[in-house]
Amino acid sequence: MRWSIRQGTRAGQKVPQNAEEVMWRTWLRLAAIIRDENVPCPCIVNSDQTQMVYSPGDMVTYEELGAKQVDVVGSEEKRAFTLLVGVSASGEVLPFQAIYAGILPKRSLPKPSAPFYDELLGLGCFLEVSRTATYWSTLDTMKKYVEDILSPYLRRQLELLNLPADQACIWIIDVWSVHRSIEFRVWVKDHYHRIILVFVPGGCTGLFQPCDVGIQRILKHAMRRSGHLHMVNETLAQLNQGVDPEKVMLDKSIGVIRDRSVEWMYHGYNAINKPEIVLKAWEMCKVKSFSLSYESLTSREARQELNRLALSDPEFYAEITGREVINDIAGPHPEDIILQVGDFEAGTDDSSLSLRTVISKVATEPSNPIPDLAAPPPAPEISDGFSDEDPDIPAATPSREADDTTGREMSAEEPAHVEPETLGRGQRARRSSRRYDPSVWCRYDAGSDEE
Repeated sequence: MRWSIRQGTRAGQKVPQNAEEVMWRTWLRLAAIIRDENVPCPCIVNSDQTQMVYSPGDMVTYEELGAKQVDVVGSEEKRAFTLLVGVSASGEVLPFQAIYAGILPKRSLPKPSAPFYDELLGLGCFLEVSRTATYWSTLDTMKKYVEDILSPYLRRQLELLNLPADQACIWIIDVWSVHRSIEFRVWVKDHYHRIILVFVPGGCTGLFQPCDVGIQRILKHAMRRSGHLHMVNETLAQLNQGVDPEKVMLDKSIGVIRDRSVEWMYHGYNAINKPEIVLKAWEMCKVKSFSLSYESLTSREARQELNRLALSDPEFYAEITGREVINDIAGPHPEDIILQVGDFEAGTDDSSLSLRTVISKVATEPSNPIPDLAAPPPAPEISDGFSDEDPDIPAATPSREADDTTGREMSAEEPAHVEPETLGRGQRARRSSRRYDPSVWCRYDAGSDEE
């Protein structure tokens, strides 16, 4: 029948054909602001929303070999909440803002008795209700994020650096309609004039936004593993009590899984709260021979580029060196589309993979290269992922798997014709799944990456 187990897919976000040009202009803008305003690296922050599913499904189904689009029944019917994540160019992770659907906090937020509730709030995280029927960020929740999380963080950094209260700071966000709205931009300027907004070019978040490039995948994987552990423990408890396997029922009531989300966030925060991971995320946002790392933006070569720009494009140079530095944000943009649960979850890593494996993948798998930016990414293969791993965070050097997708080089001693290995979609070797192996369950621990 030529059927194969496959993960659900969605059409990839279209990256503009002039992506390199608009990213380069944004990079020049950032370099100019940092130079002219003497912005220190702890005062440069990128924030980004991500959707977290309460009860993530298997996200796999059987489909014919070679099928380009794979739909999974029920993949878009799951409940979720929004997590607003922020990281600084100095390698710090800001507290989270979690947004839950509902009007009344008492009825719509996790209970204070939820496991790890005090620990999460002790990190400075905030749990908010959307005051709407959805869990999406709103203008009000964005204002609260600035008031409760971003501004206090920047104020602490200025105090630590003995800098004046009016020191300019940079906040990098995407061009979602609420972010670029006149009301929000005017509010930021009126109440927090030291915060300079710089927008990631539309359609380029997967290439030029640190949170998207190097943070969210690790965060979501850690949270999914924590949620998976709850399901495994609940299943094993019922089996140990003599419940027949076909009669095992998991409690997916909204109150229960919403309370569990607190622990997921706590483990997720600890997973990404490592300077080497955060700094790597900034470094992986590349354009030409530069990156968004503070070292690149403040390098001698960066200043030379700005000097050349003053001669080659004096109009743009005058624009980015003026005090009003909001870049071009005319819409519409792909970021305006609120994706469904299935769109976010398709392509996530199998929760049987260890956290270190995913961190290694993030650091070594390159983003879509230019000029083939608009090509959708291949669907991830399902693999066991259990192997001996180096405890250190790997440097961003391409792995053999990521670097060579067209075949290996042949030495002089090899025959002229070699039968190629049968590879799956994405040019990766096929491996069987071990997600349901009981021996794996016994050593599964969401709070550890030593599997």
